[in-house]
Amino acid sequence: MTSDDDLWTTIDRLRAWLDGSTERPGREALLLRMLKLSEEVGEVAEAVIGAVGQNPRKGVSHTWQDVESELCDVVVTALVALGTLTPDARGALTAHVARVAERSLTPPAAAEGGVVTAVSSNGTYSFTKPNRDGITLLAGLGVEGDVHAGVTVKHRSRMAQDPTQPNLRQVHLMHEELFAELAADGHEVRPGELGENVTTRGIDLLALPTGTLLHLGGGGAVVEVTGLRNPCLQIDHFQDGLLKRVVGRDPETGAVVRKAGVMSVVRAGGTVRAGDAIRVELPAEPHRPLEKV
Repeated sequence: MTSDDDLWTTIDRLRAWLDGSTERPGREALLLRMLKLSEEVGEVAEAVIGAVGQNPRKGVSHTWQDVESELCDVVVTALVALGTLTPDARGALTAHVARVAERSLTPPAAAEGGVVTAVSSNGTYSFTKPNRDGITLLAGLGVEGDVHAGVTVKHRSRMAQDPTQPNLRQVHLMHEELFAELAADGHEVRPGELGENVTTRGIDLLALPTGTLLHLGGGGAVVEVTGLRNPCLQIDHFQDGLLKRVVGRDPETGAVVRKAGVMSVVRAGGTVRAGDAIRVELPAEPHRPLEKV
């Protein structure tokens, strides 16, 4: 038996001992064990204050060994509470530590990316685009079979102004994190419903500089970010009041803030699917912030 096995065996025995020592129902016992953590953390703070002599009345009242002991009490109390919450406390802790390590210890260069959570396209003009198993990007054109693909602009309002202007809106990308923000305001939105072709997670799309290259998946597809989507009143026809949630003003500067994703052009073709990784390649400095396109 390893020392790790000894630890978890002891934690299980302590939990069983506590279970046998209380008449409170299971849920109440669990809540009290979680609240016990606050008491133990408070004792750590008291020991630290005592070890450095910060209390003028008591002076140095604790040692750093006392701090060590109190920290161990926090760990034991947390593990017992975790074991009360889930039968696989060891597995839960191991998995969580792995996630923390991946998030914190990944080199910055490798961490600059995200994932595609959905892809959508539509061959006819409509506000929403249905989700697809995959979409094919065509260099210089956009999404194969999508109504907005083309060398020149395909958005109807812009075509009415000047049908010869270049199409800087070949592929629309939107961050999935926006949906949670809208849900907090009472708007339920799912991928593709706001007309985007690629829904992402883990990338602050709105903060990218103009000219950023996004490598989508392993099939060679690359898009270049051209600017911010500037939604129109059609978005209120989809859900009333939604426009003011995605376009507003910064309360401090008064500048217009657009949240409805970014537009891009296809630099290299390839197939993109949900689950594909996204690698961010920033342009050379100085960076230019995104403007509406």
